[in-house]
Order: sequence, then C-alpha cells, then structure tokens
Amino acid sequence: MNKSLVNLTLPVYNEEKILEQTIKKVLPLADEIIISDNASTDNTERIGRELAKKHHKITYLRTEEKGVGAALKNAWNKSKCDILTYMDVDLSSDINKFNDLINLKEEDLAIGIRMDKESRGKRKPLSNMYNKLTQLVFKTNIKDFQCGFKAVKKHTLQKLNIKSNRWFFDTELIIKAKRKGIKIKEVPLDYVQGQESKVRIISTTFELLRGILKLVFSK
Repeated sequence: MNKSLVNLTLPVYNEEKILEQTIKKVLPLADEIIISDNASTDNTERIGRELAKKHHKITYLRTEEKGVGAALKNAWNKSKCDILTYMDVDLSSDINKFNDLINLKEEDLAIGIRMDKESRGKRKPLSNMYNKLTQLVFKTNIKDFQCGFKAVKKHTLQKLNIKSNRWFFDTELIIKAKRKGIKIKEVPLDYVQGQESKVRIISTTFELLRGILKLVFSK
C-alpha cells in the first residue's frame, strides 16, 4: 500500500516575526507545507516566498480575501496530498501530537482538543460558552470546535462543501462531518494561548453565532 502524502498548511497574517522560526520546527512533519498568506501587509510575503525558494516542499500562496477559511480553502484545493492538515503559526498547539493527528485509520477527521495550560483575557470563557452552545444546538459531545489543529482526508473534505471563508470554517467542517456519519478523532493536547492574538473577540463572536444559525437551517 502506498504511503499517504501529508499536507501541512499554515494560515498566516502579518507573521514576519515568527514565520521563519516556525517553518524550521515544522519542516520535518509533512511531505508538503503551504504558507497560506491571508493578505498580510508586513514582510510575511517576502519571507514566505524566500522560504519557498529554499525548500522544495514549501509552497507560498497569497489569498486576498480575508478569513482563515478562505486561506485554508485556497491551500487545500491546490494540494495533491491525501491528508490535509493545518495548525496555528504560533505553534500554540503541541506539535509533538502531530503524528497522532495524522494517524487516521477508521477516522476521516481529527481535531485538537485544547487542554489549556494558560489563558489570557476574555477568550477562554467565551470559547467555553461557544463550545457549550454548539454542543447543545447540534446535539454533539465534541469538546472543542475552534482549535487550530486539524487533519482531514482529502476525499472526505470534497464531500462536505464547506461554505464559510472565515472563523466558522472549523465548526462547519466538524458539524457537516458529523451529519454525514464521518468518524472523528479527538486529540487532547497542551495549549497555550499566544500573547498577540489578532482575533477581534466581539466581531468574531457574532460571526460564529451567525454561522450557527445558518447551519441549523441548512441541509
């Protein structure tokens, strides 16, 4: 049996300070690494293109439409790999669990479940409330919908028709997979929230709530 090829996508937005350091750490993990630049305005594009020239397995892509979902769709649609993954570029998730994430046997989707070592500001309680609400609305026991550490088989992703181009992408991926009876593996991992989050808490919260309402009334 041929070995499955693994893609690792890093959605980035203005990550000139950490991109090169992150690439050094994740380079051995996957057969293909895509830096999916979500319309950065700093030196991220220059650094990403330079890294792609240095390493044959790295591809740099630029997506002008804002939103992590758009960045992931752009990268994953272009990937030829069998298993598609992504993680946050600040490596807030434990990359030592990457092999657990991509070890998909009966499961077609694997998701990170954050076991927070540290959390700052208002994000943790809001995240907890969002997870509880989503569990209630969709009658599921999935513990964490928004963790930036996921893997999915490409042929499975193509069946799901994910519409969200923004932060709701993760939730839509999970709920549509559940609706189709796709087996999901949860991977517990240590997680530390980065200090310089670019998430706008209030607007993102409303976006997620709108996403829930749309998904409730969709087939």
